[in-house]
Amino acid sequence: MGMTPSARSWNLCDLAALDPPIERAHEIRRHGDGWTQEEHSQFLIGMNRFGYGKWRAISQNHVPSKSPAQVAAYARRQILRAKILRLAKYALLPIFVAAILPLAFKFFA
Repeated sequence: MGMTPSARSWNLCDLAALDPPIERAHEIRRHGDGWTQEEHSQFLIGMNRFGYGKWRAISQNHVPSKSPAQVAAYARRQILRAKILRLAKYALLPIFVAAILPLAFKFFA
């Protein structure tokens, strides 16, 4: 079972570390009901069992309340979110070092 080029830069640990998006009472949803914690958990189990791209199988066996298209869109959003968080973690490190290191030199000088 080969992975598509767009799916190579993520792994299941990245997705499992993410919580589902927080639903806020003050925000008005225009489409659907969103994903519950249970649906998110079942989605992760389905991804682990069937792999990337098997949206129909994941939808039918693990998240029957969502269509295959909804499962595919959710997977894309979760993968993008994982990539952004991973990049942000490494992107902020140089900023942190650049801000803190001069202060450390002044303190220990």
